[in-house]
Amino acid sequence: MPQTEKARFSANVYLEDTVVRKGDPEQRLGLVTRTWHDFEGSLENMPEVYSDDEDAPARGPVPHKHVTVSWLTGEPPQFYHEDELIVMDRSLLYGDVVKKKASDLQSGTVVNVRVEVDLRQPNTGEELHNIDTKRLKYYSGVQIGDRVAYQDSLGTVEEVFYEVHVVFADGSICVPNFPEDDLESMEKIHEDSCFWDAQFFVNQKVKLYKDAIDSCHWIRGHPPSSKTDLVGILGKIAPKRVLMTWIAQRPNVRMASASTPRTDVVSTEDIQVFKSAAQHASFDIGDQVVFADEKENEENGLWFIPFGDEWKTCVMEIIAIRSYVDVEWQNTTTSLNVRTPDLIPYMNVDDQDVWPRDYVLDKQLEDDMGPEMRASLNRLGIVQSANARDRTCLVRWVNDARDALLPDEDLRSFYEVASGTDVLSVRLGDTVVINDWQAIESEEKALSLEHLAQKLRSSNLVSTAYEDRPWFGEIIEIHKDRPTLTVQILSGEHIELPIGGVIVIDLDDPDALFEGSDADYMPSDSDGSWETEDEYEGSDHDEDLSDNDEDANSHVDNVHVLSKTVIEADKVPTVPMSSLAKPLDSTVLDPKADRDPMVNNDKLNGSNAELWMAFKFQSNVPSDHHFASKPSLTHSKTFHKRLQLEYKLLQSSLPDGIIVRAFEDRMDLLRAIIIGPKGTPYENAMFVFDFSLPRDYPDTPPHTSFHSWTGGLGRINPNLYEDGKVCLSLLGTWHGKDQSETWHLDSNILQLLVSIQGLVLTRTPYYNEAGFEKFQGGIEGATQSRLYNEKAYLLSLRFIQHILTKPPEGFGEEVSDYYYRQGHLGEVINDGKRILLASETGNVVDEANENELEGSFIRTVSHGARGPLHRMISILEAKLPST
Repeated sequence: MPQTEKARFSANVYLEDTVVRKGDPEQRLGLVTRTWHDFEGSLENMPEVYSDDEDAPARGPVPHKHVTVSWLTGEPPQFYHEDELIVMDRSLLYGDVVKKKASDLQSGTVVNVRVEVDLRQPNTGEELHNIDTKRLKYYSGVQIGDRVAYQDSLGTVEEVFYEVHVVFADGSICVPNFPEDDLESMEKIHEDSCFWDAQFFVNQKVKLYKDAIDSCHWIRGHPPSSKTDLVGILGKIAPKRVLMTWIAQRPNVRMASASTPRTDVVSTEDIQVFKSAAQHASFDIGDQVVFADEKENEENGLWFIPFGDEWKTCVMEIIAIRSYVDVEWQNTTTSLNVRTPDLIPYMNVDDQDVWPRDYVLDKQLEDDMGPEMRASLNRLGIVQSANARDRTCLVRWVNDARDALLPDEDLRSFYEVASGTDVLSVRLGDTVVINDWQAIESEEKALSLEHLAQKLRSSNLVSTAYEDRPWFGEIIEIHKDRPTLTVQILSGEHIELPIGGVIVIDLDDPDALFEGSDADYMPSDSDGSWETEDEYEGSDHDEDLSDNDEDANSHVDNVHVLSKTVIEADKVPTVPMSSLAKPLDSTVLDPKADRDPMVNNDKLNGSNAELWMAFKFQSNVPSDHHFASKPSLTHSKTFHKRLQLEYKLLQSSLPDGIIVRAFEDRMDLLRAIIIGPKGTPYENAMFVFDFSLPRDYPDTPPHTSFHSWTGGLGRINPNLYEDGKVCLSLLGTWHGKDQSETWHLDSNILQLLVSIQGLVLTRTPYYNEAGFEKFQGGIEGATQSRLYNEKAYLLSLRFIQHILTKPPEGFGEEVSDYYYRQGHLGEVINDGKRILLASETGNVVDEANENELEGSFIRTVSHGARGPLHRMISILEAKLPST
């Protein structure tokens, strides 16, 4: 089917949407708990468990355009096609980024939330309507997910342990010692339902096991003489203990101090719950609530007294919810009181997007900055407005004293500013540590960027602690006219702080704030490193692994099948190593003109054939090799046998576009250049990879590092990080949909290189991001993929500029030959001129154009990309040899 005839799809239902099923006469309400487009919901490695039985729960990966719904009535969650559902409400919070429709380029930030609910008293059935949730609070007090202060630490609640009162038909009341073990729910709520998570709730029907009767505390009546299971209802629940995950500590307080928590389970009497400014927006259907002001409970007549005056409850259940938000759009217009189902979450936010109030660094590349590619000034600024279509923004820069903004607004491309860095990424609703009261109260009024960057690099808070001062809070306002934030602290007061006075807590990686402390009790899933450092330390591993002849022979036997596991070279995009381009002039070529075909390695002649040998040895490892400073390891005979076979495979089977160098003085190290394949945004750019073979290779994959030259503007590819990390399932560093290609004894360097060339440097790299492949062919994917290609293309030009200025050691001649003698630099320049000409004649794609739905390689660029592209072409053109 031609691309223009393909069905367009987009997501219509999102996580935590409140929905009803079309045609349901009872209009049952449900919550969406998994979707086809969220990463967890669509994992391919989830067990596939489908059933035609309507009473069977929906498990396994969620089918395309389907979602999983848990119904308030407690039935097993089921899969439903999005078209079967009506969205009644959509949960949005402060700081969320939204769009009006999936194909829109413009997005906005939620700056205010208002929620109304309908309530029902579970015993009497009495209802109240249109209640503002700011008047309510949770009946049970502490909730899972709450942020809680305990001594000098801040944590989030993972689990709540309750004291419950069980009321029986004869009026007797008991308190079980271990309600989680002593009671069983008699409610018809399926264990897979999200409403099952509410382990205890008022008016819940429960069974008290007979073995627990005598151990209970009976506050009314006596235990029955006949020991059988008893059935009652919960008349009261109260949180007593909480299980915590620690996310921050007061600056400069060591975790070994007396004031530090020594356990993860703490009493609710010893904690202070932080009341978020957005708490009123956190309620869901089914939640049990009370009025925050007890007088309102009296005024509304909601006291229910089932067993005497001393026993009364005013708990109510949310039976309907309606949310409204105010949105500040990128162009600074504001939409007020919008019903949330009329908006959609901006999924998979583009890395280059900015919004008013964002902090950015100036990364403009000027023509006259000299041979070294570098950022211009790294000035700090605040975005005043943004044009999503043009990819431009207006910025006011912070003055030298960093206590005010310069008066003028400066027009910048999205590609000339860096946002979202560790230092500068602040959003409404972020939890922050107030990190330096001494600096805040100094004459500077704000920390320097250099100071902040140093603190973050050291990953250790070293500020002066003022014990009587608040040390954490939540951002409730980001000012656009001055470099300050308003933060709500534990007391509920609001304080204004300089941008340098806070550090955002990354709730996905809270351990970052504890690194360097004595917080050894904190669980950690990762050591934060992507390479195995301890292999290079000490001498405990220096034994010759070849002593075990049986193991050695098994390794050698496995090597014989190496060639069978290599991806066939003709199945992946490749770029030949030569083609003598025609002489270039400074005119722009016809954008529609066909380009000269490139010839393959076999057509190289003379000294070029020697230069472009796919694999050969060099005498010494380059000093700029990422692993050069690591000491050489002692390897076994098996390792060396395996290595010789790897060398032969590289000599005979490397596809066009990849060259590899080994080193006589370091047999464990390799360096490779992969030339960006034709027809991709990486075409003609060179990508340098360094490899270190571990002692137990090939049992484990090689350590791999990528040379990134993006100048602080983000990743050039979802798999290639600015810090050099390479994410690939073959390396065990990638967790996307397709993890079928994993490292095993038969895997090899050739397979790894071809995987990078064919699976990473692709025509549409946007879909390489974990979970994004499901958007291919859809509206969201088309829009975002085109923008990603634009960024990847501009960054590829930076790579070319960098490698011409400072070629990697050992590849200087190849770089010069490829770009100058073979004429590929001229080709790059003419491609850029073609794109500029097409863009300036008005053929710019605004949204998901028919011809670019799949995010095909770039034809035109946005207005904001033209300036950087023009400057980069000028810089590259100046490098052409004079004729």
